[in-house]
Amino acid sequence: MKNIFILLFAVYCNNSFSQNPSVNQTSSATGAVREKGIPDGSPIATKTIGPAGGTIAFEDGRISVTVPQGALEKDETISIEPITSTLPATAGPGAFRLLPEGLHFKKPVTITFAYNDSIVRGSSPEVLHIAYQDDRGVWKAIKALQLDKLNKLFAIFKPISIL
Repeated sequence: MKNIFILLFAVYCNNSFSQNPSVNQTSSATGAVREKGIPDGSPIATKTIGPAGGTIAFEDGRISVTVPQGALEKDETISIEPITSTLPATAGPGAFRLLPEGLHFKKPVTITFAYNDSIVRGSSPEVLHIAYQDDRGVWKAIKALQLDKLNKLFAIFKPISIL
């Protein structure tokens, strides 16, 4: 996986740990290639996490990344950068890029997104989805999610590279 985005109903989160800094907008047999989002001017969350593990969360709780003990061999500065959305018809907690690009984890990390009633829009949270943009720029849905309706959270538990 290269870039993680959240697609909650019509929402997404960009977790861009890609080796391709730019992608041209073209079509392909597997989906439309879209430009990557650009920083939206909001503050960036940054934290150093090392072999002991830890969690970095965006200031308002919309997204957090939990790195388990042993997932990193040395201290790494991890950031969550709000960006503009390139996924059509989205709404929700926003798009994010996770940095640094190319960082690899030895164990699965957990990426959690918060949602609220305005995102569900009178429907059910079960219809919400998380999506990511692959290294070519094509959006893809993630189906293996954990939904916590009580706390209004979605989580991805996957082995990832900064993404």
